[in-house]
Amino acid sequence: MYKVSIITTSNMAYDQRLSKVMATMADLPLEISYMDRGGIRSQKTYFSNGIFFYLEWNIRLFLYLLKQKPQAIYGADIDTALSAIFYKFLNPKLVFILDLHELYTDTPELLHSPLKRKIWSWVEFWGFRKADGLITVNTSLQDIFYRRYHRKAEVISNMPMFKVLDGSECFNMRKMKVLYYQGALNVGRGLECAIETMSLLPDWKLWLVGSGDLDCELRTLVKDKGLVDRVVFWGRKLPQELPKLAKQATIGLNLLESESLNYYYSLANKFFDYMQVGLPSVNMDFPEYRNILQNHKTGVVIKDLHAEVLREAIHSMTQDVNVYRTYVNQSLEAAKVYTWENEADKLKQLLSRQFFG
Repeated sequence: MYKVSIITTSNMAYDQRLSKVMATMADLPLEISYMDRGGIRSQKTYFSNGIFFYLEWNIRLFLYLLKQKPQAIYGADIDTALSAIFYKFLNPKLVFILDLHELYTDTPELLHSPLKRKIWSWVEFWGFRKADGLITVNTSLQDIFYRRYHRKAEVISNMPMFKVLDGSECFNMRKMKVLYYQGALNVGRGLECAIETMSLLPDWKLWLVGSGDLDCELRTLVKDKGLVDRVVFWGRKLPQELPKLAKQATIGLNLLESESLNYYYSLANKFFDYMQVGLPSVNMDFPEYRNILQNHKTGVVIKDLHAEVLREAIHSMTQDVNVYRTYVNQSLEAAKVYTWENEADKLKQLLSRQFFG
């Protein structure tokens, strides 16, 4: 059996993409191990965030790789690449697959920190130099990475497994007026705008499903706005728990600030998760979302992240019941196209080429 180690800074129990990657790998003759930040393979770190956390975690990953002695490494994003790069120096025959979920050097956290950005740019450069196989999530990122490093990454988008749902059932479940967001409660996700919009939508509720750096700050904002009874913080949920909540909502939110190129060229997994439960969505007018919505009317895009703009978008989708029903049906139709089953075949082909030649 070919021995592969998956390394990540996330918790595999909550990481939908890596869970699907590992399930796909299980169909190949591979012996799979992984190290993440949760479950029995996790280790408690001295640092919880920042550059010292990433340095410590990569040292721990490197020691893990020395113990496992894999023939291949599957690194989830640039923040794990340092350990794989050094391990590859010791084992030149090792196959290193680098899976790039985002433009890590252009995340909001690094925009105003030139030193940190320079460090991660150096890691990204060497990651591209040493990786045998490259994966990213959309064609925009593929083009950017090619211009930077003259190497073409395989596009394998982060889409959900297909679920068979009845359109009438989805439509009839939505008795409440609920705006729904799932994902990290972090900077640049438009969450402050969503909360501000609640003052303009007095008969609506807002469900925030997830956790993150802004958790306490957002709760304070909700309290200051007098919205405690209308904004619900559900906390972090397992992937299998999300569809049950999303099915009850009316509109899914996928809001991002355009200052970050990472967000501007994103293609969030929540965008496809909403489709799978027939949940129409409001998205930013960014390239990847615009391209898909031109062919599949599963929601709308907004150009500006302002409460009044968001309110008008929500009204345009929900005031006419027939218009809203069309968005629901279009979402369920698109869900048949944008599935992990289609992406899994591309991943298997790439892994087979790299591992078995």
